[in-house]
Amino acid sequence: MRKTLLRSLPIVARALGDQLGVEVVIGGNQAYTDGKTIVLPALPEDDGACETLARGYIDHEAGHVRFTDMSVAGATPVEHGLTNMIEDLRMEGLMEARYPGCRTNLDRLVNHLVQDGSISPPGMDSHPANILQRYVWVEGSYRFRDRPGLEPVAKATAEVFEQTFPKGVTVRIRALMGKIPSLESTAESLALAKRILKSMEEPEEPEEPEEGSEDSGESQPGTEGTSSPDSTEGPEKGSEEKAETAKRVANATEEDLTKGIGEIVAENLAQATMEKEQSTGNPGVMVAGYSGAPKTMSRIPDMAKVRQASAGIRAKLAGLVQAIRLERRRLGRVGRLDTHHLTRILTGDPRIFRGKERIVKHDTAVSILLDRSDSMKTRMEMAVESALAVTIALAGIPKTEVEVSAFPGEHPREVYRLKSFGSKADPTEFGITADGGTPMTEALWLVASRLVHRPETRKLCFVVTDGVPADKDSTKSILAKMEREGIECIGVGIGNPKIYSLFPSAVYIEHIKDLAPTLFSLLRKRLVNKTAA
Repeated sequence: MRKTLLRSLPIVARALGDQLGVEVVIGGNQAYTDGKTIVLPALPEDDGACETLARGYIDHEAGHVRFTDMSVAGATPVEHGLTNMIEDLRMEGLMEARYPGCRTNLDRLVNHLVQDGSISPPGMDSHPANILQRYVWVEGSYRFRDRPGLEPVAKATAEVFEQTFPKGVTVRIRALMGKIPSLESTAESLALAKRILKSMEEPEEPEEPEEGSEDSGESQPGTEGTSSPDSTEGPEKGSEEKAETAKRVANATEEDLTKGIGEIVAENLAQATMEKEQSTGNPGVMVAGYSGAPKTMSRIPDMAKVRQASAGIRAKLAGLVQAIRLERRRLGRVGRLDTHHLTRILTGDPRIFRGKERIVKHDTAVSILLDRSDSMKTRMEMAVESALAVTIALAGIPKTEVEVSAFPGEHPREVYRLKSFGSKADPTEFGITADGGTPMTEALWLVASRLVHRPETRKLCFVVTDGVPADKDSTKSILAKMEREGIECIGVGIGNPKIYSLFPSAVYIEHIKDLAPTLFSLLRKRLVNKTAA
């Protein structure tokens, strides 16, 4: 059962984004990036083709986010398009060097696109600019990124390229492409694209006839003493072709150009997820991403009340933690013989062996998810103070890591991160307002993607809410998955008893003064286990 959530495609996609240091949001019906965040369409939990496309798209676009200067652009459509092709090759090389797993994902992506025909050779009737773009990317990927799956496409594309452009042009472009592995910036990719286009305007040098050939220009028996038509018209005809081709390339419009690999994959992924949903009848999973800094209230939470509540919790929990370090001797049926109690045998009492009873505490990761929807407006202050009190109290518990987030964020499929694992709680970050709907499912998928990869033995998820999610069924579904994964989900209902119908384990509080005793009882059961030694 454990592998189900770990290998779920939405979880894999989020984890890949975290590994690469980019934000990944999953939801909607399109794939795109804004230069900072990668957005994927709602994903099925298990589909081979969608996973290949999603992994490859994340790796490819993460390369642009990390290594591409988005402000650099060509002056003309063909200059811009060719720069993008070269930049794709440059940044994928950097990604593969820094993240070895990218090589596998991109290889599989290319093989998939070749097999389904999305990557194919251009036709002889294609626009010359289109042929030039495809040749640079396909040949560059095959030569410099070592994509063996491209071999048949690379050979066919090279044939079309050589038949479209004069020999001198093809030789110069191949030579210039040799500089691709040494490019160090997007600006250098643009400069190389300009050099390639400029090379097409250079004059063609006529080929010299071989010595002793019939085209030497000397009078031959049976001739009028003139060169053959091929020897006089060939070079001139080649120059005319070259000039015309170069002109067509330079004047190419966006409609004449080919799509880049990123655009191809984005379209294929959107299509694949839509077809999967139609064939199964199951909508894809949407996973929230993190927003920027949260909107603030006019004041921060009442820290006097928060500290009072958290102090009580911390004091009681500290007592339990101290008890963990103490071992209580006991007599039982197994252990080391205690000669001081042998007389018990005479009374029929077999407990003459000395043992120990200890309380063992597990290292724990706790994620607190705070509902900030419109329906929480009258409860927002109480919810914020509750979440902050829990956070401060847990900070004093050894081997316990805490994160806090609030949903929705600036947009419905986003979440505000108020505190991350390993950081100290900042009260000013908790001064948030209530706004928007209650997309709890998407937020819980995000929490699941975080907790499932945490190293701690025990994983807890506290959801502070009024208990009314936008989609109750899908919320219950992800909660069940998290529970099967070993993530204990506890709902903390603020002023609304509906929390009991949603969470398998829940508590209901009306006032923040009730938090200390209820939370203490809750944490005592989950943070501490009794075992016999």
